[in-house]
Amino acid sequence: MPIHVRQARLEELPPEHQIAANQPTLVYASMAFSRMLRHLLPNAEPVHLIAEDPGGGHPCGFLHLFIQDGPWGPIANSLPYVGSPGGPIVPGDDPQVRAALMEGYRRLLGERGCIAATLIASPLDPDQDQLKSLLQPDYIDSRRGLITPLPEAGEDDESALMERFHGKSRNMVRKALLGGFRLDREESPENWAFLERTHRDNMNALGAACHPPAYFEALRLPLEPKLERRLLIACLDDQPVAGLLLYLFGKTVEYAIPVIDASHRGGQPLTFLIWHAMLEAIGEGYRLWNWGGTGWSQESLYRFKKRLGAVDHPYYYFTHLFDRSLLTRDRGELMRNYPYFFAYPFHAILREPLEGL
Repeated sequence: MPIHVRQARLEELPPEHQIAANQPTLVYASMAFSRMLRHLLPNAEPVHLIAEDPGGGHPCGFLHLFIQDGPWGPIANSLPYVGSPGGPIVPGDDPQVRAALMEGYRRLLGERGCIAATLIASPLDPDQDQLKSLLQPDYIDSRRGLITPLPEAGEDDESALMERFHGKSRNMVRKALLGGFRLDREESPENWAFLERTHRDNMNALGAACHPPAYFEALRLPLEPKLERRLLIACLDDQPVAGLLLYLFGKTVEYAIPVIDASHRGGQPLTFLIWHAMLEAIGEGYRLWNWGGTGWSQESLYRFKKRLGAVDHPYYYFTHLFDRSLLTRDRGELMRNYPYFFAYPFHAILREPLEGL
């Protein structure tokens, strides 16, 4: 009997620990993250595909996606919102389960009449070539994922962690630890306000898009299951000068939002926070620190992460474009009508579909 794939309500999915079992998994695979996206994208429809084994009907794989309707038809993403990696979640990495989920995904896109769809693979996915073969996408885009493997807790966690770092990063840590900073873990309204305000200032200085106020509101909602997160603030003379928001899931820590008061950058308060957060994570049994995607042109940011022990984990955007007239639409209008959804790689309008990974 073939593996059965069907749509399921979020409430039907198994507990979080079962989804993360026997497989390195990022927070984007969690039901809690889907809950947050439902609040953040109220006009998008969440869809959860569940694969069940033919023997007893037990769940053996999952795929979270969202569908946003618009003036030209629906667009699907797994997952939407600033490049959140989606892709199949298969404890045990059974290729048959992955194949069944991808077949169910393709069937769903046809049934819903989607004009475009993008599946963003996880940087931890062990076989993205298989996904390419199963999906046969029209376009492939890529990002540089960077993940630092954390050492197991032992007698001297500080030395074990420092050994993972480049010499220049070790010097940054030493400077940060002598900077007179105080670590504040309180999730007070003042600390949340500092994180949001400074994030906005940092992004504006870079000319980059920032998270909207609704994102920070969603983080603090009493959703169930709750997105496990950690807010750390570095203070100098009782004034916040840097902040770090982390997500925690399975055995992975997600480097979600780092912020820094530009006038204190030279003192390395953000490095101070990263150092303490990594040590805490090691002591609590976390094994991976995910720095997130880094653009191919962001060389200084890439170098910063690499020097903190990061290993390259490239990952891919697999896009189907079912209505090619979408290529002629104004990009600004497209993004306004499908907020936080990936329609297609905009460079696709300039050249033929990419070949190979």
